[in-house]
Amino acid sequence: MQDTFINEDELFIASGPSSIDDFLKTTISKRKYIHCTFPLMGKLELSTTVVRELNKQDIQWIHFPNTGRLYPPKFSLT
Repeated sequence: MQDTFINEDELFIASGPSSIDDFLKTTISKRKYIHCTFPLMGKLELSTTVVRELNKQDIQWIHFPNTGRLYPPKFSLT
């Protein structure tokens, strides 16, 4: 994928899993980008609940240091 520049007001920086959950509960999360400062743990998969919320808020991508960008609708490596 081609790198694009993101306006600062469209990017949310998540410091932990709970900050993603909190952000997705807000109306300002609609159509935003999420950059995580922590790695995706476990099987390198997001829970179905988080994926559902990411899609509900029309998140453009979510980035983890160990996965790169994950795109909708699955937000997965596969």
